[in-house]
Amino acid sequence: MILGELVRNGLAHEDPATGTDAFRKGTVHVPAEVGERLTFGQLYGMSDSLTNYLVGRIKSATPCVIKYVPYGALAEVMSYISRRAIENKSVFGNGGAVRERKETARLIWKRVFGGIGL
Repeated sequence: MILGELVRNGLAHEDPATGTDAFRKGTVHVPAEVGERLTFGQLYGMSDSLTNYLVGRIKSATPCVIKYVPYGALAEVMSYISRRAIENKSVFGNGGAVRERKETARLIWKRVFGGIGL
């Protein structure tokens, strides 16, 4: 949705989708002057599939997709982390947590063994 708005407003351009997958969307190229002012941020460990999707679709000279980690004493950050966990329904077992664990295992396997045996 946000990527579409960037393209619609002339702040980015999209290459046409390639390949045989009819549902695959093209790459969105974000110019440096826009990328310097645009950041997609997500709490580390929450819904990595969304972050991976954005990284796969956006091409920019400046990083605009980040993961962040709250820093501080446990008593100070626990309420923040708890609120984020409540917002992220996959933590409570709708299948998202299982899917993310499998995806993480697949990525680790690919990095260690180069994709052999997948």
